[in-house]
Amino acid sequence: MPDDKTNRIDRILIALDASPHSRAALNAAVRLAMVLDADVQGLFIEEQSVIRAAQMPFAHEVRAFSTGPRRLTGRRVERQLRDRAEHAKHLMERWAEEADLDHGFEVVRGEVVPEVLDAAGEADLLAFGKAGSSSSRRRLGPKARALLDQSPTPVLVLREHLRYFQPVLTYFDGSDEAARALRLAARLAERSEASTLKVLLPCTNAARYAALRRQVRSAHENRVQGLYARAVSRPAPAELAAVAREECNGLTILPDVLQAAAPDEVDAQSFLYELDRPVVLIR
Repeated sequence: MPDDKTNRIDRILIALDASPHSRAALNAAVRLAMVLDADVQGLFIEEQSVIRAAQMPFAHEVRAFSTGPRRLTGRRVERQLRDRAEHAKHLMERWAEEADLDHGFEVVRGEVVPEVLDAAGEADLLAFGKAGSSSSRRRLGPKARALLDQSPTPVLVLREHLRYFQPVLTYFDGSDEAARALRLAARLAERSEASTLKVLLPCTNAARYAALRRQVRSAHENRVQGLYARAVSRPAPAELAAVAREECNGLTILPDVLQAAAPDEVDAQSFLYELDRPVVLIR
């Protein structure tokens, strides 16, 4: 398992909005970039559909502590979006400069999903919050679901600030996607002070489990201080989510082949909801 270009993350794209989830994604992306020597690029989308909706004659804004509805205008919404973009830019620049990272920031007018997907094609990792400012605290928002389903690049999804990278947990079944996930997980563990890598291995039979365990240890035992393997009875997303919650309060890096392993049991969106941990999906 050579540490080749397929394992490198040199450019991280962060989709930013005004939500706390987006702020958490920015924080995690900056910290990842520090460990991986990567650049960070922020992207803020001024939603064209929101501006058009505000131009409708019946559009009004209702605030929690206001005396009544307030007439919305396209000009006011554009100003609000500019203010949010400026706030996101200043926050990103401050964190990136404190971390001594190369960085950039772009504001684009359009629709969130197609614009982010287009920009993601030039990145090695796409980071975004689990939900937008108008979505529930835990569930994936509709834009996050679309990005998760359609992103051409690996994705980092989270809803809260990532307190610890350690331990790093991954799943390895010998597939190409799992090998890429394992290499990235080992690289992160290797570059962290208290390196701990936990690898979940399918145990469909004893011989296969032993072969996968040897493969993992021969490639990474000398590079990672703490390397642990654990058998899982089935490569089912629901079981892996339960094990990940039990084994890891740090970062989970998983191959996107898990959905193919049990397509009728749970989809990737439900899996992330069940896991409720910061996760990188490798594809």
